[in-house]
Amino acid sequence: MKKILVKVLLVATILIATNYSSVKAAEKKSIDEAKQMLWLQVESVRKENQEIGTWNSNLKIESTQKLYDSDNKVSAYCFNLTDNNKGSCGYVVVGANNNYEPIIEFATKGDFFTDKKEKTYYLGGYEYYVNNKMDRDVLENVSGDKESYDRYITKKKANEFYKTENHKKEWDFYEENYLKNDKELSLKAKGTSLQTITNEDTNFFILDPYKLEDDWISVAPIDAAKYNIKYFTTSDFSGYDNHCAPTAGTNLMLYWHNKKTSKYGNLKYKNSWSSSFKKIHKYMNTTNKNGTYCADIAPGIKKYLKLCGFSNSIVKRNTSPSFDDVIEELDNGGASRPFIFGLQNHKVYGDHAVLAVGYMEFEYKSKQKILGGKYSRYLRIADGWNSSANRFVHFNVGHKSSEKEMVTVKIK
Repeated sequence: MKKILVKVLLVATILIATNYSSVKAAEKKSIDEAKQMLWLQVESVRKENQEIGTWNSNLKIESTQKLYDSDNKVSAYCFNLTDNNKGSCGYVVVGANNNYEPIIEFATKGDFFTDKKEKTYYLGGYEYYVNNKMDRDVLENVSGDKESYDRYITKKKANEFYKTENHKKEWDFYEENYLKNDKELSLKAKGTSLQTITNEDTNFFILDPYKLEDDWISVAPIDAAKYNIKYFTTSDFSGYDNHCAPTAGTNLMLYWHNKKTSKYGNLKYKNSWSSSFKKIHKYMNTTNKNGTYCADIAPGIKKYLKLCGFSNSIVKRNTSPSFDDVIEELDNGGASRPFIFGLQNHKVYGDHAVLAVGYMEFEYKSKQKILGGKYSRYLRIADGWNSSANRFVHFNVGHKSSEKEMVTVKIK
């Protein structure tokens, strides 16, 4: 089997010094911490467009092997991977304490070197051992080309040959920069998917729905054409409070303007987005104290479009939208029509208006308890707090889904 080795994860140019020490006491890493490193490695391979082998979006842990040092203490974890087809999808070996590298090695296809039930030793480097059947004090090397190394080594000799290393700096780097604040990665490491968490658990920004979904049979990611632009945030319009709806409305005009300026150039009122925002703010009857009433959003958009010369536009308020309504706006016949989505009592956003510019739909074989159906659905949003449309909200979970609403716009 060909090994794929890795020293660092996401930043290939980072050089972190390794210290050698005879001190055996090391900071242990929990199985959940090791799993976080596993999923970080998987995401790194996917995002860097490396050879992903069998690492598709349905990847999951098939089994976990504990690997031991010569003193029979856990030195590493080998996570054997599979997918919905129950095939072997490679493995990732993660250090179990800071005497070992966070990611020791990985393979994107095939099996690990030893049987899952056979006690396996990892002493350092990239070699693995099992107990010799003839002499329990002797370890037998089972990795790599058997002619290129000494096949047998005593446990005493192994203690002398393999120096204890200190990789604390590497662990600290990844924990501080990648693991510490990644709630999605933390839930994934705990074997938690959106189907098993409660509304109270979803009080974090969702950046990658794939991290919250497991065992699905298909996924449909749909984005409006040319959605990936820089959007306005509420902080771009100083002197106002509770103005998320006018901000979402301005972002809606910005989207169409940028998509085809030759046709929708007049949506930028007096060639000024600040002027556009002020008009939309006025037409939605928004106040610093009370914000915007839901019933005023659609009439405000309609009035603004008329001001800009698009008086035949169709603007509708939908107070009980289904996901079919979402598909109708964003996907049906290549519609690509972003819409304003109103959230009520959301765990992150509270009462908030955003611009929805895409969606992601996961399908399952059977009904999911928390969802009440076979589908788990998300909206890609420009949330007015971040200038990129790189966050998602679940269509049903994390807010009072019975009170959500949408304002749809067909500009004519």
